[in-house]
Amino acid sequence: MKNNIFNKNIKSILCLTGAGVDAESNIKTFRGSDGTWEGHDIYNVAHPDGWKRDKDLVNSFYNERRSHLLSPSVKPNKAHYALAELDKYFEFNIVTQNISDLHKRAGSKTVIQMHGNLLSVFCENNREHIFEWKKNLSTNDFCPKCGGLLRVNVVWFSEQVLHMDKIDELIKTSDMFVSCGTSSLVAPANTIVEIFKQMNKPTVEINLERTVSSDLFDYGLYGKPATVSVVEFKNLLLDK
Repeated sequence: MKNNIFNKNIKSILCLTGAGVDAESNIKTFRGSDGTWEGHDIYNVAHPDGWKRDKDLVNSFYNERRSHLLSPSVKPNKAHYALAELDKYFEFNIVTQNISDLHKRAGSKTVIQMHGNLLSVFCENNREHIFEWKKNLSTNDFCPKCGGLLRVNVVWFSEQVLHMDKIDELIKTSDMFVSCGTSSLVAPANTIVEIFKQMNKPTVEINLERTVSSDLFDYGLYGKPATVSVVEFKNLLLDK
């Protein structure tokens, strides 16, 4: 099976990454089994209703996450660098559920952030008004283009993920699908493997543990942190 998958005909790869890739960069996974994120009910800090109820709480929560992401303790890890290295050999497109900038810091050329970006904000009056943002955000910050209230550029529960047109295009044109460090529980990302299976294209899952979708993948690397297993995957692809 391995020889059939890691063959010389693979030119373009679509790679989905999740919290498991960022975990060893000192970024905690999105939510715990108790439905909280960093001690907060996720519906208070990751849902439009929570934003309506208490904008100051939501801003404070993401200000802390942003400050942590920009702190010296958070850097790309070996998994990020291994994926970035594959740009040299393949058309390698990363679709990430993560809201950090660690893939870009590691040097990956194409990174599509389907759940948004912690280091940017958008205007509530016009979703197309997006601005880089590395400082604290408050309800006194308004869009420089139209005056609307600014909000962190993160996709919350009940909201549509971003860039699906581009992702759908990459699904159709990629030769291989790789899922790295994601639980396969969040739609629509967890449906990508099914589409690749229908197209009879090879699929690989890399995760600390098997997931609910593991049986759909042609090949799996489990039981090791992303800093080890993603490097293993890179070496298999490059036949090292």
